Amino acid sequence: MILIPVKNLSSAKQRLASVLNQSARTQLAQAMLHDVLAALKNAAIGDQISLVTSDPFALELARKLQLRVIPDQQNRSETDAIEMATRTCIAEAIQETLVIPADIPLIHSTEIEQIFSKAPKRGSVLVPAADERGTNAILRRPADLFPLQFGNHSFSPHRAAAEASGLPCRILSLPGIALDIDNPSDLQRLISSGRRSRRRKRVMAHTAELRIIPVPCAREIQPGDSIAGQLLESLKSCKQSLRTGDILVIKHKIISKAEAKVVDLNTIRPDPSTRAWARRYGLDPRVTALAASESTRIVRRKGKVMITETRHGFICANSGVDVSNLDGGRHALLLPDDPDASAARLHREIRKRLRISVPVIITDSFGRAWREGLTEVAIGLAGMKALNDYRGRRDPHGYELHSTVDAVADELACAAGLVCGKLARTPFCIIRGFAYPAGRGRARDLIRPAANDLFR
Repeated sequence: MILIPVKNLSSAKQRLASVLNQSARTQLAQAMLHDVLAALKNAAIGDQISLVTSDPFALELARKLQLRVIPDQQNRSETDAIEMATRTCIAEAIQETLVIPADIPLIHSTEIEQIFSKAPKRGSVLVPAADERGTNAILRRPADLFPLQFGNHSFSPHRAAAEASGLPCRILSLPGIALDIDNPSDLQRLISSGRRSRRRKRVMAHTAELRIIPVPCAREIQPGDSIAGQLLESLKSCKQSLRTGDILVIKHKIISKAEAKVVDLNTIRPDPSTRAWARRYGLDPRVTALAASESTRIVRRKGKVMITETRHGFICANSGVDVSNLDGGRHALLLPDDPDASAARLHREIRKRLRISVPVIITDSFGRAWREGLTEVAIGLAGMKALNDYRGRRDPHGYELHSTVDAVADELACAAGLVCGKLARTPFCIIRGFAYPAGRGRARDLIRPAANDLFR
């Protein structure tokens, strides 16, 4: 017997609220149930499929597809619902149960066949979730071999219970079954897979709009200040909050201030050649000298412009040394020593204080070759990937992409820059509604290696 627990679909997937509205979340849950049932129906297996549910949509779908329903009138937890269904199976002398969730849309019929073909005559099969913490499929022979306990960390307890039974336990890694859709990063993996059923494709058209929310700083940042503390104070002051799925974009200046990367320009002693060059073009020779000292090489110098390569590997004007929005030109602000490390610290502190994982992007304004004007770029990153790689995927016309890699962290930095501005004292910005590429990433990943750089 294959058991599929289906809870109330009209209120499903609340953790996707930052990227999908309620209607879209319900439609996604319904579409994923269709996907799971289609894979099961296509599998060459003889087991009966049963929905354990009281949801009206699931009940009607079961009627149309002529599936069995084990009523869950009390709308129990997933664990209680499956144990109730297991007792029904035992009462009917059913010797095996395979529990499959309703939110694994990439499941394939061949994976179901593998579970049954590799299952011991007496024993169990476990299929872990992609994070290897949850359990996305459990086959038990006999049907009540060990009790089930579903949740975010169920795989280890299930494995221990299976081994304690004294019967063989097979662990299978099945990528289609492994991906359950619970949070925005899961949704991004689903989108990136390129596998879309017609129903899920319609759902994606109803994604919530992208929101960019400015968060003014509650007070001036001082050396040694906690950025996380300042962020929480600022959020409270403007009656905002961070949610699962949000991205925090932060200007590097307050990071540099908190990390005491402030230099008194009166302590800088430019050499005669620097003074002469600065005097010729009406520049502050102290800033020029400081920029040169913060660089590993001067890429180009012409007129008032000096392009340098910083110790971080950034190619920018004046090594990122900045005197604006500080104190009228008495001090200069340097880039953080390690912006990726700064982003990682803030990412960890937010997770510790708020119990949610929010990607952090630290930005600065850079000029660009061949184009006028400044634009924001990511110089520090934690909690997401910097690049979204489309190579190997096919466009709607079937053409395989060979070189498309989006600098998504830079794109998000630019989006935030439109809202935060230059003079608004708004160093924080929340981006809400973007299904970011999950994983470990660094802004350093955006720096093109010298071997691939045609302009070096």
